[in-house]
Amino acid sequence: MNPQLITLDHFVLTVKDIPTTLAFYEQVLGMTRTPFTVADGSTRYALHFGSMKINLHQCGAEFEPKAGHVQAQVLLICVS
Repeated sequence: MNPQLITLDHFVLTVKDIPTTLAFYEQVLGMTRTPFTVADGSTRYALHFGSMKINLHQCGAEFEPKAGHVQAQVLLICVS
């Protein structure tokens, strides 16, 4: 049985500055900011454009699961 890609669920973008990144993607590219709270009570941010989503991780304070070697401007792609 060969797995089939149905859709891209989200991208994870590791950035140096979340507020600056949010402002750029909202103001320049017209994306929508979506804050969400996770189990530990912290607030994280995603950017939406149509049905696609980019989750933002702060460089040096990434969330699990994460890529093995994380640095700013790294993109992780999650499929479903």
